[in-house]
Amino acid sequence: PSGVPGALCNCVHLKWKVWKDNGGEPVTQLMLEQRAVGQKYWIKMDKVDGKVTSFFNKKVEEGKPYQF
Repeated sequence: PSGVPGALCNCVHLKWKVWKDNGGEPVTQLMLEQRAVGQKYWIKMDKVDGKVTSFFNKKVEEGKPYQF
C-alpha cells in the first residue's frame, strides 16, 4: 500500500490507489498479506474486490512493526 497506514492500538487502516498498469488484464481481486518486520513468511489476511482501496486489519499487536 502507498503511504503510511493509520494505526489504533491493535487495528491498522490500510489505503492504496486502484492499479492503473496491470499488464492488460483487469484486476478482479487483491490478496492482502502482512508480516512482522524481520519475519521470513507472509501471512494472508484477506481477499478483496479489485475496486476496493482500503482495509481495516485487526490482526496486529500494538507496538509491533509490520509490512503489508
